[in-house]
Amino acid sequence: MKIKCSAVFLSFVTEENKSLREELFSKCFPTFEILKSRNTNLDLKMVSIDNASISSVIEKIKDSDVLDCSYLLDKNMFDTALFCAGLDASDHFNSDYILFSYDDFFIYNPDALYDTLQFMESSNSDCCRVTEYDVKDVGKFNSEITPKSVNPDSIRHSNSITGQKINHTYFGKFGKSEFYTTNWHYTSRPCVWRSSKLKEVMSNFSNLKVLQGFEGIMMQACQDAGVVFSTLDKGMMRTFPVNLSARTFSGFVKRVNESNHYILREEMERTLEKCRFLKKEER
Repeated sequence: MKIKCSAVFLSFVTEENKSLREELFSKCFPTFEILKSRNTNLDLKMVSIDNASISSVIEKIKDSDVLDCSYLLDKNMFDTALFCAGLDASDHFNSDYILFSYDDFFIYNPDALYDTLQFMESSNSDCCRVTEYDVKDVGKFNSEITPKSVNPDSIRHSNSITGQKINHTYFGKFGKSEFYTTNWHYTSRPCVWRSSKLKEVMSNFSNLKVLQGFEGIMMQACQDAGVVFSTLDKGMMRTFPVNLSARTFSGFVKRVNESNHYILREEMERTLEKCRFLKKEER
């Protein structure tokens, strides 16, 4: 029996940011679409969620012949919509795993998705980081050594909840990929989640914070739930420079208080139900 996984892709291209981000979408979305043809040994459902992008982006989403489901929002509900839509889609398709990605991440190793799911089937990992990383060259990805301005996939190498330094324990090789368990905290970057565990972690959220606010509540919730994190060595996707991020683009963050802004869970669920579009054979 094939492993069931929903792959979810978030897009956000507006009139304000299209001069930079429309090109990003055009580069990254095709690498997401190719996951379907490169992972025929999986029961893979392809899902797009869009935060009220410009018409050219919406048309590309509608014209895609690999998508099984799309959520075309009429307003920006931030990154939180990605995770809620991922859970909604996984419930609908009865997927055991969810891959989360964004429109500024370029997938360079689509075959690693199958390896990652094989690893998760054989381990107790609940969430596997799949962004570019090299366990043997940690300094390149440690933001205290290599700033994000140099390597946008650089990240803090300490657990924000426990204060512990990050360590990696080798687990094994699956296909062409090697995997490590780690004591890292949660972060809203591309990863593969075990659907049931993510649902458990988010089950008590009545108010859904966004961006760094969401990361903050998820870090603590994951720690409380005993989430087991892991890392795909060498990764399968990389991000574009931080100056192209929707968060850092021209005044975006100034208009949103990331610590206090939130969306009611009920509002999110109503919105997703209203805008969910399935392929005809899935209706």
